[in-house]
Amino acid sequence: MTYSTTIDQTIENFDQTAFIKNTATYFAVSDESISIKINGGSIEVETTIQTTTKGLVTAMADKVNAASLSDLENALGVPVTQKTTAEVDTVVINPDFGDYDGLSDGEIAGIVIGVIAFVAILAAGAAFVLLNKRRVVLKMPTTMVEP
Repeated sequence: MTYSTTIDQTIENFDQTAFIKNTATYFAVSDESISIKINGGSIEVETTIQTTTKGLVTAMADKVNAASLSDLENALGVPVTQKTTAEVDTVVINPDFGDYDGLSDGEIAGIVIGVIAFVAILAAGAAFVLLNKRRVVLKMPTTMVEP
């Protein structure tokens, strides 16, 4: 979830550590899940919060969107003059494979049939080669000896 706030302070007076800590407290998340990007002028702070729970991210975005500027000032400990609408980005980095039950019966049957067909083709090919080789040996001309 990402949102921006415009802070009525100078960059020199802005306490990034306190801002992150206050943001973490406001959203009940860890400090490590928060990253901020500061743009000059009036300080614009783009805050990004990462979590593994989609419901939590949606609730946080709703909280920011419903909050007044004074709510954010009290929560973040800085004078907030403007905010943007929170945006929720869903990125799946490690999908859950916990529901994987292995191959289905149909998939297993297909593999077995494929292996049997492959072995049958190999056996037929080998038999064909051996029989043709034997016929060639039997068809060799013989010389006749006169008495």
